[in-house]
Amino acid sequence: MKIVSYNVLAEIYVNPGWYPHVKPEFLEPKKRRERMIHFLRHLEADVICLQEVERSLFEELQLPGIWSKKRRSKEDGCATISFLPVIHGETLYYKDQHKGQPSGHLAQLSLIEFEGQKIALSNTHIKWDQPGTPSQKQVGRQQIKELLAVTKAQKAEGFVLCGDFNITPSHPMIELIKHEGFTIASALQPTCNVNQIPQTLDYIFVSKQLVAETEPLPFIEPTTPLPNEEQPSDHLPVNATLRWRFFSKAELAGDKRSK
Repeated sequence: MKIVSYNVLAEIYVNPGWYPHVKPEFLEPKKRRERMIHFLRHLEADVICLQEVERSLFEELQLPGIWSKKRRSKEDGCATISFLPVIHGETLYYKDQHKGQPSGHLAQLSLIEFEGQKIALSNTHIKWDQPGTPSQKQVGRQQIKELLAVTKAQKAEGFVLCGDFNITPSHPMIELIKHEGFTIASALQPTCNVNQIPQTLDYIFVSKQLVAETEPLPFIEPTTPLPNEEQPSDHLPVNATLRWRFFSKAELAGDKRSK
């Protein structure tokens, strides 16, 4: 089972001034949309989790899946495309507080059948917090805690979190996710270079019931233009190919004793 997670860069967030190294032709809306549709249709994946997706792009893709719109007048959202059977799907709107009201950010929760067992998959775009924001005021921290609780409450044999988490690998919330039984399944390489700073913000996390292999990402430098001829977004898509882990009798006995 191959999963791809990809922030596709909503057109409403494209400001040419933020992309000094990108040729104008790669930011032109119509041409970029055409390249994005071709790119997504030719991804060899069983499940594709998209962030910053506008309804019009999702509808033009004509791929099997669901699209959920952010609240608070935002025009983009998340889309989960699956070529595997989806048993159940719903949208979680975070109960966070941003300037006295919910941020409008969301997660899509899908229960997917894979080799006769169920995987609870969550696709999200976590809100970015200004550096130096006290932990108790970090909206992203609130969202990740809620996402972990809701995901793990689902009845499934395996669990996957994926999306644009807007945190780097050294962020304390990464350790919290690991503490909850998840490992990073996607490549630990820069996935974007916003403000000419290559950094990893996009992830696929899996629970211990799953084993993952990943393909390396193209190398990006501070001045690597994104979008470019090959990449239609300012983020790179991350990937993981999953299989079920087979536990030994000793491991299974250990799990039972720890419960």
